[in-house]
Formats: sequence, C-alpha cells, structure tokens
Amino acid sequence: MKSIFRLCSIFAFLAFVSVIASCDRSSDNESHDKPIIDPVYSSPLARLEVPKLASPNAIFIEHKTKEGNDSLTTYCLEYNPEKYHSRWVAFRFDALTRQKNVKRPSVDPFQDDPSVSSECKIGEWGFGKRYKTPAGLQREDLQFDRGHICASADRLYSAESNEKTFYMTNMSPQIHDFNAGFWNAFESHVQDLGRNANFCDTLYVVKGGTIEDGMTIGYIERSNGARVTIPKYYFMALLSCKNNQYQAIGFFMEHKVYGYQYGSDVPKAKIKECAVSIDDLESKTDIDFFHNLPDNIENQVESVCDPSEWGL
Repeated sequence: MKSIFRLCSIFAFLAFVSVIASCDRSSDNESHDKPIIDPVYSSPLARLEVPKLASPNAIFIEHKTKEGNDSLTTYCLEYNPEKYHSRWVAFRFDALTRQKNVKRPSVDPFQDDPSVSSECKIGEWGFGKRYKTPAGLQREDLQFDRGHICASADRLYSAESNEKTFYMTNMSPQIHDFNAGFWNAFESHVQDLGRNANFCDTLYVVKGGTIEDGMTIGYIERSNGARVTIPKYYFMALLSCKNNQYQAIGFFMEHKVYGYQYGSDVPKAKIKECAVSIDDLESKTDIDFFHNLPDNIENQVESVCDPSEWGL
C-alpha cells in the first residue's frame, strides 16, 4: 500500500505542475459571461469556484470539453489518493453551461477517471452494501450508490460534458435513500437557481463530502485494496453573481436516511434547515471557499446566510 501512495504522490506532483504551467486566456467560457472582477485566468486554480488546495501535492484535475470554438471547463476537483475520494468538486452555471441540450444516457457510462494513475483508480462497479466502520467492524445494513458530486443533470450542455460526470473521481459512496431523495432535492434546487438567468448571470458551485478522520462513516474495500472513504457529512457552497453583485450561502447535512425517496417532494423548509454561512461551512469542512474573490467582497458575502435570497 505504501508503494501505491508513493506512486500517487508522484502523479499528484506531475498533475499539479501541468496545471500550473497551463495558460488559456481566451478559449474558456469566461468571455461569454464574465463579471467585471472575475480575473483573467492564467490557471484554472484562479477560477472563482475553485477552493484553495489542501497542499501543493494535491491532485488537482480539470475536465474540459470542446464546444464549437470554445473550450469549456466541465468541472474541477481535488482528489485525495489516500482516501480514494475527492475533497471537493467545483463547477459553474453560466450562459453556456446552464443550457439543456442533452439528456442523461440510457446506459450510465461509469468509468475510472483517465486523469489519475492506475494505482489511484477504484474500478467502475457499484459500491454495494458491504462496508467497514472506522474501527474496522464490517457491516452490511446500508445500500450505497455511486453518488454524483457534480450531478449528471448539472452538465447537460453537451453529451461529452455529461459523460465526464460519470468518472469515478466524481462519485461518492452515498446511502441510496440519501442520494435518491434528500441529496437529489438539493441538487434540483441548485440546478433551478443556476439555470435561472433572472436569478444569476453566473452561479459558482462547490460540492463534496467530508473525508477527514472523525468525519466519516467508514470505508468500502475494493478488490485492488483501495479503501474508498464514506463521508459522514455532505456540503454545498454557492456563490451567485448578478450584475456584478455577489451573494453566497452554504449547506451542510448529515449523511443518513431522511425518509425521502426519489421523486419525493422535500419541503423547502427542510432544505433551509441545512443552510449556513460560508464562514460557518469553512469551519466545518476546513476548506477555503471562494478565496479568489477580492478580500473585501469575500469577507462580506461569506459572513451572511440569508436563505430567503435563495428561494428558501
């Protein structure tokens, strides 16, 4: 296992260097829907939706698609090879990426992410019921889905962008009823906001599950020895921009069965109960969200939690 981690670390370094060296100042979608204070991106790490990396050796991945003359960022993520799980996944809804031009494929194209080395892959098959607690006690009382972090329905502007959401680096072992019911309700609400041009010009989104020690349910063992972490909590961080005015909100929820099935009408009041400020969410997750904003704007929007401004 140590050799696997060494190889993952080598890959992490190479991936990080390649990201820093990249420079695409004109081909991304910023030119279509760019707030005045949005920086000119010399690196995807400067995008407003991308949180601060945990360390310089973190595996940062940017997935892009070619759409006509535009090279669009589908989503970015930070991958933790020791946990075999993303730390967060970030993307945005804007004039191009909010479009709904395709549907989810009839046969889900789950596959390992080609951006990571073979030693960091977990296989595309489902997570099943068998898992172990942090103490190593085996249990089989829950059914775990391959739960999207960046949802399939978040990326409907092209078939290729949708297929990339099925990479296993974008999957998390989610309890079936949580994934299909409660989490899905949050996803649908965010999609409604992101596709509403009257609400925002751009909606910046960060999603994830907690993978730090003490913040997990346990892990699922794969045939190659990988131990995929099961988060105990999930979160969303949202930053909207409308006419160069910014506002932000966070959501933090326990990973458990809430009693809602797929298609259930989860009351907005229930979603509202999970709302927190970004400052509060940062203290819960130890992730620095929206750090690429100018400090005065970041400090202002991250201290406020007003669900009424978010349709709640």
